[in-house]
Formats: sequence, structure tokens, C-alpha cells
Amino acid sequence: MKKNKNKNGKNNKSSKVQYCILSDIDGTLFDTRDRLRVAINEGGGEGTPCFWRVLFEPSLLKLDKPIKGAASQLNKIKKLGIKVIYKTGRSEALREPTIARLHKYGFPTSNILYFRKVGETNMQFLDDVLTDIEKINNFVILCAIDDLYLHSRKIYEKHHIPVLHVSNYKFPKIIQKINTFLKKAKKTQNLSKTNNVNAWFVQYPKNKW
Repeated sequence: MKKNKNKNGKNNKSSKVQYCILSDIDGTLFDTRDRLRVAINEGGGEGTPCFWRVLFEPSLLKLDKPIKGAASQLNKIKKLGIKVIYKTGRSEALREPTIARLHKYGFPTSNILYFRKVGETNMQFLDDVLTDIEKINNFVILCAIDDLYLHSRKIYEKHHIPVLHVSNYKFPKIIQKINTFLKKAKKTQNLSKTNNVNAWFVQYPKNKW
């Protein structure tokens, strides 16, 4: 898996905790239904080798539409000092057009963006991503935002990461919950890497966000 370092490298010696949020892209930040329809029609059905080739054709990314509220909420999160990290099942070959699309629709920039290796399963990819982020000194993942949580639940639970599920292309409202956590953490001065983040976030499907 290609390492995705922050600007100062992974060995940041600062003792200050850097809270971050991990967000998926397809189906989470962008409505991909038009691209999926083209891939199914031209690829001979969903899941075929041709389907996957068509689905990740760079020229078809223009069919994706940003999900309402996703960019504005992530920008509000960034203004709180929380780092936004992206992951995607797209291959490394789509890095530049992916970054261009995020920029075009006003999503916050990030120097950490994970792409899935060819042949790697979704579960392996997610496990590698979470393990990699955990190795970055002082990084604490507040939560993940994902449309495929039900498929990846065991991996998120393995890493004790709360998840906000994007269902039916509706982005969850999370600013109030994050503000509550940050104010409480600041008040108690409990800002160590061992913070019990799960005490402030309820994992899907029990959440009502």
C-alpha cells in the first residue's frame, strides 16, 4: 500500500493531538448513480471485469454529482481544526482527476488521500488505511463517514472507530456532535491520544444523526 504522509512526515514530534475525520468519496461525498448506470450498461452487468474498467474510466467521473451538504459540513469541520482525510476504492491512476473534482466542488483540501491497490479487497484496503493513520503520531480519528459501513463494520469495530453512515445519498449532520466533544475535551483537558472518543459518538445503526 502506498504510504500517504502528511507535509511534515509521519513522525510529527508535537505533543498536541491532531483530531481527524476519515471520509469515503464515492457514494459518500458524490452521487455516483449515473456513472454506475453507464458501467452496468456498457460493462455487461454489475461486477464484471468490463464493468469495473468502465466504472473507473476517468472521463466518466464528470457524471458524479456532489451530495448536498457534504462539502459545507466538511469545511466547517476543517475550520474547527480537525483534519479531513479521504479514502477511495479508486486506483492510484485516478488521483489527479479525483483531487480536481474535490477542488471543483469546494471540498476541503487534504494532503492525505488513500487509493486502493489493484487486487486489494475493500476490507483489506480499509484495514490498511486505519492502521496507517494510527501510526501517525498524535493523530486521533474522531469518526469515519462511509456509505458502505454495513460491509466494513467488522474492520471499523476492530479499530474502535465510530462511523456515520451515509444512506440514500444523504450526508449526516455532525457539526453539533463534534463541537460537543471538543468543548468537553478542552474543559477536562483530556486531550491525549488515549481519549475515549467512542464515549462521545454512538456507532451506527444506533445513532439518530
